Amino acid sequence: MLRRERDAHLRTRKKYEELGVHATAVLRQRDETREALEASTTRERTANARVDELTRRLDEERATSETRLEDVRRSSAEWREAQIAEVNALREAAETRMREANEAASRVEERVAARVANCEKRLSEAERDAAQRARDAIGRFGALASSTEVRATREANALKTRIETLEEELATVNRERSNATHAATMAKRDMDEAMGQFESFRAELASARDVIHARDEALATTRRELRAIESARDDARANLNRLEITNRDLEMKVSSLEEVLGDVGGHKRSVMILRARVTHLTAEIQSAKELAADAKARFINELGALKAQCAQDMQSALHRTEQHYKSRLHASSEGVVAELRREVVDLEGEIAKLKRTHARELEDALASERQAVASASESSIRSSTQRTIEAEKAKAVAELSAREARERLESSVKDREAMEAALVAANEHIAALKAERATYEEKFQRLKGELEESEANVRDLGALLSVRKTSLAGEEEEALSQNESNTMQSLQKQLEESKAEGLAAVKRAQDMAQLEIDALKRGLEMSAHRASSENQGRIAALEKDLAEALEGRNIAREEAEDLRAQLNRYEALTKLQDDAMSASKSQVKTLSQRLRSLESSMSGSPMPGSASPAASPSRSFFLTPGTFTPGSPVSRPAPTPITAIRSPRSPPASSNRSIDGISPIKRSSPLFKGLDGE
Repeated sequence: MLRRERDAHLRTRKKYEELGVHATAVLRQRDETREALEASTTRERTANARVDELTRRLDEERATSETRLEDVRRSSAEWREAQIAEVNALREAAETRMREANEAASRVEERVAARVANCEKRLSEAERDAAQRARDAIGRFGALASSTEVRATREANALKTRIETLEEELATVNRERSNATHAATMAKRDMDEAMGQFESFRAELASARDVIHARDEALATTRRELRAIESARDDARANLNRLEITNRDLEMKVSSLEEVLGDVGGHKRSVMILRARVTHLTAEIQSAKELAADAKARFINELGALKAQCAQDMQSALHRTEQHYKSRLHASSEGVVAELRREVVDLEGEIAKLKRTHARELEDALASERQAVASASESSIRSSTQRTIEAEKAKAVAELSAREARERLESSVKDREAMEAALVAANEHIAALKAERATYEEKFQRLKGELEESEANVRDLGALLSVRKTSLAGEEEEALSQNESNTMQSLQKQLEESKAEGLAAVKRAQDMAQLEIDALKRGLEMSAHRASSENQGRIAALEKDLAEALEGRNIAREEAEDLRAQLNRYEALTKLQDDAMSASKSQVKTLSQRLRSLESSMSGSPMPGSASPAASPSRSFFLTPGTFTPGSPVSRPAPTPITAIRSPRSPPASSNRSIDGISPIKRSSPLFKGLDGE
């Protein structure tokens, strides 16, 4: 009988030792879980610091965006003032040239009118002198005839001298016309240079549009990859949630196992069930770790590919920008070359800064995603939220830059069209002036022909006087004098008609020039008003974009406040769970005391070596150094206390005795269901 009890006691003790070994393994896993939770808490603190840093960077970016917006506004205002000044200068130059042309035309008209009046005066004087000489010659045939011939010769010489003077004045008018033509050519050359500058600006804007499209494509690709990464992160989060559920089940089973440790019966089936469940949980944990490792490797590969693609896109954009500005450097002057070099240096600095910022963001995203896959803490949510905010902010900045570039392009095209219209109007006015000058030349040639005809008439008159030397018939002289008077009247009438036509043509030219000047003024005023309205619209759009950016900043700040509130709630929950862990430690200590008293009651005397705590397997199980030592720091939330899941105990039906004032432990654990038949 004593041998059977001793054998039963040895078997029971062996079972307890095996059960203690398995419980030690389970509690070791729980300690590892606590260490992982402590590491996640550390990572959470790091994530909080990262959130603060990103908030500070967001404020800095906002300040930088505001500064850039002010610079853009200032540059747009300066560009608008420069365009207005240039248009005013062109308008003033056109008005000056118009005034000069009008003055030249008026001077030419005055000269022509003076010459015509002088010619008329001289012709009338010549006619009167010729008539007087003819009448005098009628009475005096001999000596007077010779003196009349000499006088007629002198008059003819004087007319020749006057014609030469008129030819010199005509040459002067031609020189003035050539000078005006040269000035018009120079104005056309200036407009061609302005057109070339506009074409250069158009090429620059096209290149900027290409760069913006490339960046938009890169941003779209990055956004798609980020969506894929978020889906992978959601899968990893689901796996981690499943692991947390498994961990809670494991904690419940450990609590049940602690109840089992207080039972004195030899429940081999329960031990086998616990072994199978622990093995199953270990396999599930291992599979979850493998899934997390696969997700981590896949995420690292995707981030590496994304980083390489972004670097390649940045390199291609830098190459295109360098090629474009190199071509501009070859085609521009020294001042423009220096300015473009400075712009290229600034652009390279911005691109390098953007590359560094992008690399840092990729590294930060990689580190945060690694932490998220490893610990499944809320830092992944905050980092993904911050990355989304930064991506939206970069998208808003890119859209703002693209909108500004498009507006500048449209404004440049409209200004170029306005200048082309002004150039066409100036060319038309120059053509009208050329036509007027051609009309003046035709009139001058006609007047010259009339003067030559008058000279021929004077020569004919001299011939008639020479003929009259031998003529004595008074009727013939009267007929000749009548013909001469008729001829002079017709010449005077023609001169008056030509003068009237010249005055009418000059009046029409002045009216047309005034109408063109008024139309040009109205066009310039309308273009200036349109440019001012467009600039006001652009300024309003920029202010609207700034308001949207500020609103996004406020939303991001509210989200950061929500995340901080969640962190505070999580810390409070951690504190409550630490308190629950302390209560669990006290309960475990009570269970260990019950187990020692139960062993003492079963053996009838203290077990050999039971005086030392390290000799008892249960004592070594529950008081493993560094595991459940009271007062040890615990940063990971512990499972729910054992009292929260136990059912109320009732005194057993088979035995009502207590050992050392401690009630016996009932088989109230769910693990003992279905074991009553053993």
